[in-house]
Amino acid sequence: MSPSRTEFFRQALDHYLAQKNPRMKAVSIQGYGGSDQLAVRDLPAPGPPGSGQVLLRVRAAGVNPVDWKIRKGKLRLAMPAKFPLILGYDVAGEVVEIGPEVAWFQPGDAVYGGVDVI
Repeated sequence: MSPSRTEFFRQALDHYLAQKNPRMKAVSIQGYGGSDQLAVRDLPAPGPPGSGQVLLRVRAAGVNPVDWKIRKGKLRLAMPAKFPLILGYDVAGEVVEIGPEVAWFQPGDAVYGGVDVI
């Protein structure tokens, strides 16, 4: 059964808005505190990569002791957070888009590494 005309236009509008305002799911914190701060949230996707940057589709991320220290606020003087904050700086995935001056990677490349913490 095909969707009704109203449902068709609603789906088309949702698709259009998703392209204009892309979203992603991420585990993030809304403030300093305990593990109760961790939640899967629907957040704005990052914009296009800047000079020397790549945009990744993350397939796996790892957490380290620095992540719980950041979450608890133990490093807030050295590394003040802007919330919502996504923790997990070790990543694996593939390159989606490259910014200017990126020569080592191409879209589709499988990669792993660490994201700058600061």
